[in-house]
Amino acid sequence: MPSARLAQVAEIRRLRRIVLAGVAVAAIVVAGLSLYNVNGGASKSETTNDTILEEEDGWTSAYAVDARQCKMLAKFGEWYPREAESALAYQLRLPSLPLQVAEWCRKGAKATQRSPLLRCPLELVLSILDYLKYWDVVCLSITCKDLLELSKTTLLTRLRKKYAPWAHSRLACLLYSHPPGLLTAEEVAEYMHADLSDLYDGHWEPEFGSWALEVYEHCDCLPPYNYREQKYRNAVIDAILEDGKNGMQSVTQARLDQEMLCALWPYRDHEVSYAPGVPVLCNESKGLYIRQDTLNVGVKYPATLSHALAVKIMWCPGETWLYVGCSEAYAERIVQGDWAGDRFCMVTLDTMPKLGGGREWQDATDDVRPVLQHLWDMNEFEDFGSRDDFY
Repeated sequence: MPSARLAQVAEIRRLRRIVLAGVAVAAIVVAGLSLYNVNGGASKSETTNDTILEEEDGWTSAYAVDARQCKMLAKFGEWYPREAESALAYQLRLPSLPLQVAEWCRKGAKATQRSPLLRCPLELVLSILDYLKYWDVVCLSITCKDLLELSKTTLLTRLRKKYAPWAHSRLACLLYSHPPGLLTAEEVAEYMHADLSDLYDGHWEPEFGSWALEVYEHCDCLPPYNYREQKYRNAVIDAILEDGKNGMQSVTQARLDQEMLCALWPYRDHEVSYAPGVPVLCNESKGLYIRQDTLNVGVKYPATLSHALAVKIMWCPGETWLYVGCSEAYAERIVQGDWAGDRFCMVTLDTMPKLGGGREWQDATDDVRPVLQHLWDMNEFEDFGSRDDFY
């Protein structure tokens, strides 16, 4: 046999050995994963009172119906508890205006303004503000105290729309079906009459979860970084400081304008202002709230309002996919969350919104605490360490 042919045969045999070795490794990995799944992953499967709830097709998603936004998660035990904050709290926690705003409006002398804009009716000025982009409203508001006062409502509304898009929206974590009463008749008809068979190889069956994943806007954990907005923000700051250097205004006033602009125009989540006080989760539909300071679950890795919300808005009755250490009794409570489809916001105890119909807020912390305590006892959440290690 020619030497070239011998070399070709040797190469073929070498490649065949590599392929066979790869197949063997893949078989070992698959077997290991199967064993891992059977044992419920890192859950305490050896505990006699423990029921590992799992299903291969058990990925959940969070849906904010009124905002028409969704966020794909995973099996419950794969995103809970570590991703509960980013999955829920970041979309529900209502920002507030910086505390300095009240001081800016009160401090110092107030000049009489002769601008034609300020002589317009209040309703007209507010309508003009509604047409402006957020950063333009900020730039306008720092020109004088009158415009700052007029702009406060517009600024706060825009901030909350950007950093708490799911606040006051119907919210639920689902597989495919939805809880009774979640959708209006029009919304049910919208997905029932939809035809997405081209996306499902001709096997489309109307299901709200599948339909919403294709139609709703997919929401990130945090507002995306806007390079154009940040570039414009830096340019405005440079112009303000340049005016101070050139004598167009005093250096002190230029620095104050810079401080005001940066406080009113955050571009990162850590720059957003929130009201001080005890954090609470408000169920606006039922008039119930949960307090962070009295949950008292966990020490090194304490439970939060997001963890409480997650176990109350799941809706997958009859499913067996939780993939976390949990008894059957508590599992049934979780997969049929009695708050699924309700409206929520996260504020502080002193800034809770008023309820209609003369209703008073009722504390529901004691109702959710046993569920959280059971999950913390049956799993190893305390071993995660501080939440700061993850967020």
